[in-house]
Amino acid sequence: MTATLAQTQALEFKKKGNAAHQQGDYRRAIFLFSKGLDLSPGPPCDHILFSNRSASYCLLEDYERALQDAEDVIRLQRDWPKGYSRKAAALQNLQKFNEAIQAYEEGLRLDPGSDVMRKGLEEAKLLQEQHEPKNFNKRISDHTEENMVRAQGMNQLKEVIWHLEILKDKIWLADPPKPPFRPRSLFLIDSTRVQMLHMTAHPTRESISLDELLDFILQTCFKHGIIPSMIEFSDYKLQYVLEEPLKRLNIEVRSLELGASKQRFFDETIKSFEDKEQEQWDGNPKFAGVLRQRAQGGMLAVPGCSTFFMKYLLSSAAHFYHSKVFLYYTKSLGIYVEGTQDQTVCLITRNCLGQYGIAKSTMEAAKNITDCGSASYLFSDVSNIPFDDADLIERYGWEIAEDKYPLPMLHVSETDMSRPSLDDLKWFELAFRTLTLFLQATFATPTYIPPGELCYRCVVHTHAGKASVLVTVPPSNCTVPTHTLEEPIPPPPKEHILHEDGGLNNKKPPIPDSFNRVQTPTPVPIRPQTPSTVPAPPVEVTTQPPVAAAAPPPTTAPLPTTTAEVDADSAHHHHTPSHAAPAPPPKSIGTPAPPPPTASSGITAGVGGGGGGTT
Repeated sequence: MTATLAQTQALEFKKKGNAAHQQGDYRRAIFLFSKGLDLSPGPPCDHILFSNRSASYCLLEDYERALQDAEDVIRLQRDWPKGYSRKAAALQNLQKFNEAIQAYEEGLRLDPGSDVMRKGLEEAKLLQEQHEPKNFNKRISDHTEENMVRAQGMNQLKEVIWHLEILKDKIWLADPPKPPFRPRSLFLIDSTRVQMLHMTAHPTRESISLDELLDFILQTCFKHGIIPSMIEFSDYKLQYVLEEPLKRLNIEVRSLELGASKQRFFDETIKSFEDKEQEQWDGNPKFAGVLRQRAQGGMLAVPGCSTFFMKYLLSSAAHFYHSKVFLYYTKSLGIYVEGTQDQTVCLITRNCLGQYGIAKSTMEAAKNITDCGSASYLFSDVSNIPFDDADLIERYGWEIAEDKYPLPMLHVSETDMSRPSLDDLKWFELAFRTLTLFLQATFATPTYIPPGELCYRCVVHTHAGKASVLVTVPPSNCTVPTHTLEEPIPPPPKEHILHEDGGLNNKKPPIPDSFNRVQTPTPVPIRPQTPSTVPAPPVEVTTQPPVAAAAPPPTTAPLPTTTAEVDADSAHHHHTPSHAAPAPPPKSIGTPAPPPPTASSGITAGVGGGGGGTT
């Protein structure tokens, strides 16, 4: 084939690809642009094909591949502004805002009059402002310093003692139509009269910064017009980080566990919130399904399910979600585990909220598509999973893909649901591994053309070892595979269990040496002044969650943490005071939460013009 003929054919594929892109058929557009790249002899067509395919990838929400193609555009044509626009759009959707801003600025240097890139740059800067911790930290730090100076002239009452507590509330604290969320709340109570002084919720993350703690205390002082002589903390780490700044107000600090009266007061307070929540949500048809779902027990309530199995199941789910293969195939497949009688149908699904998942059905039931998927596994927001599962994920640090929490459901009827059986959960683990391996080799390959009926043998690794699975497209009873794929042995599932000594892997954490605004002298571990006399109960793990915080309501702006943080989970929950002996405080207390997922941050696939039209 001559170069001229090849270029003519490549341009024809480009033309057809543009038409498919304009019609919203991004998978076909990617296929056609890829065929054009295979035929193209080189410039001047290659960079345009890469650019157009990057736009299709972006609108299909495969932002990693969109970025790769944009990089190829810039490599081939460094002085073409659109390459930088494509790159910026992909980076922005990956929430890499600093890099997106740099790409837009580079593109604007080449084309200063581009309204598309100028608007994209403004949007990227706005999103960076919302997601960048240092911007929020600076504002609250300055505000807190002003209030510290203001509070120094207030009256201090020697007989007044307050108690600061951080609780992880199993309540929503939001009226419909806002979605439910799982906040951390700060409480200050009067230790003498046992009455509530002030409270506030922090719904967007799992940690609370030092400045926020100080600001909360100061706002309570202003609210009541006094400064206490002492503040007590159930968690010695709170005492440690706040001791130095509170000295400026002559406030003493000490560690003291909740007594019976305070514990009863907190229990009653939380119960009042739960009652209010039930009154607001109960009977509301829009949220009845959410309430039924949240009322279900976690996966450990499934007979036979264990934490050992759960970490493998969640690891397989994260592996599937990271691969993005579900973007390239949305029909049904047959799955047959060799050596068993288990012939099933798997359907990749996407609901009206844009949440992906997989569903399981039998061959017979799948003949009626409306019956397919009585058992399903949906990748949802943290606000929709049972509290028991959220607690386990936080406690063990299991892998969660892009803040999308896998949620298994068994639809018993149109209005009722329950947890799938252990056998169903094992099937899901196998299906996640099998689908990823099969689709990466077939439909997720840009130029793949299915030869008709398919029957592949896929060898994958699960918690129980190797498994051999036959995949058929369309679903059939075929048992003679034409190809064999074998999954490389995956690394062990991620897990970060905190041991009783407070450290990771039985290593004690270092003592903190500095915080965002407070430079401490040579630090030493602070022991509670009134240690508990109750012996510590056996504890499997202690909680130091490294996972993402609960997704905020759409109207809630993200509140990132500062470099000095207090792990809210280290404070006592309202039903289980800790009796563990104190350990030296860790260097970094708490973990900052990543930005909210794309759906809640308002980023769309075609932002900044880079994911929009083709050339």
